[in-house]
Amino acid sequence: MKNIIKIIAVVMAALTITAASSMIVGAAEKKCSVQIKVIGCKGSDCDNIARILNKICKDNKCSFTNKKLNGYCPDGNCSTKKPVTTAKPAASTTSAPQSSEFNTAYEAEVLRLVNIERNKNGLSSLNKDSGATNVAHLRAKEIVKSFSHTRPDGSSCFTAAKELDVTYRTAGENIAYGYSTPEQVVKGWMNSEGHRKNILSASFTKIGIGCYKSGNILYWPQFFIG
Repeated sequence: MKNIIKIIAVVMAALTITAASSMIVGAAEKKCSVQIKVIGCKGSDCDNIARILNKICKDNKCSFTNKKLNGYCPDGNCSTKKPVTTAKPAASTTSAPQSSEFNTAYEAEVLRLVNIERNKNGLSSLNKDSGATNVAHLRAKEIVKSFSHTRPDGSSCFTAAKELDVTYRTAGENIAYGYSTPEQVVKGWMNSEGHRKNILSASFTKIGIGCYKSGNILYWPQFFIG
């Protein structure tokens, strides 16, 4: 029986309220008769756009919906940027899985192969980070239960870093399962645009990698921070 292979990436994408507003206003001026979706608003900005669109679409037969973003997107195309604070987070009650449960040799080989790809593209090598590794190990067990960038409790994958007191300015995650070797999984990621963007992002300087076996299937998370 063949192993199922599946990969998802959290890609870094900048969505701004200005870009969303321009796109929407331009569509409304054409007297559209289709639904307009706000795809880049956040919080109260969505309400502000709603008031603008109510006025614009009044005489143009337009309708619209708002899609609010809360720091991540469950469809796999998202970004997260978090300022590093000097205040120490509250003590975490969540523990990372023990390293003995993971194939550390495979994890080291993934890092080596990733840095080869970065160096080919004129980028500096990523350094293994103990905090990011703890996050990757925690996420490895979670993606066995729910293969998604959304954690089993329904929160963003990035909340795992907060629970383990890992701070960052920018972060990203790649996940995969079903690949049997480091070479295969890195090749799979590099052949996928979203995953490749994370691997070749100049914003990232550190990485944590997990290789966890469950039911004879290997689960592979990468957690990037910068």
